[in-house]
Amino acid sequence: MTMTRQHILIKGNKEGLQFLMDEHCSYQELLEELEQKIRVSHARFLQGPLTHVSLYFGNRYLGPEEKERIIRLIEQAGNLIVKEVYTDVLSKEEVEGLLEKKSLKIEVGIVRSGQILESEQDILVLGDVNPGGWVVSHGNIYVLGSLKGIAHAGKNGDKGKIIAASLFKPMQLRIADVIVEEFPIREEGEEMKFAYLEDGLIKLARIQLLKQLRPHHIEEARRNR
Repeated sequence: MTMTRQHILIKGNKEGLQFLMDEHCSYQELLEELEQKIRVSHARFLQGPLTHVSLYFGNRYLGPEEKERIIRLIEQAGNLIVKEVYTDVLSKEEVEGLLEKKSLKIEVGIVRSGQILESEQDILVLGDVNPGGWVVSHGNIYVLGSLKGIAHAGKNGDKGKIIAASLFKPMQLRIADVIVEEFPIREEGEEMKFAYLEDGLIKLARIQLLKQLRPHHIEEARRNR
């Protein structure tokens, strides 16, 4: 007797039910088996109180209409509510969003008093940040000019971010949730420097020491080019 391969595996967990969908069969085969399970083979199993369902499609890409058709078919059972849909495939829009977050926001000109420059990306300012000006980033901040205002890197809580500037005379520096007012500049010279977080303190070092003090920062920059 020939055994028919099942393309849908239904599992129970503490949140409800999980439908594991075969990523290799055709979309039509998936629909037919799903309908058969809901109406015939698993009808009694799928009856009862209101149950949350999560769907996992692996490497199968589903367009909005295909996804909606499957959700409607499952929810026809009456007591099943699809709460989550998982897939390992990213849509074009999702990929573009990730690339945008990884790219560098560039601002050419002066960040003046009262102006706030903010981004989820790394920020490069080609100009000065005047007293009263703000530069805020979930990532790193680079100022090719004088930093005399306020800079906040790692706003989302990332303590590994840095603030680099050609000239440090900030009103305030913030990295993650650590704040320092009127940062004391102890080193002489006009070399570019960067501020980083270590042992709960914001410290300053010459930019040449970035690779030594933050080796992961260099690798991350190379990956994001």
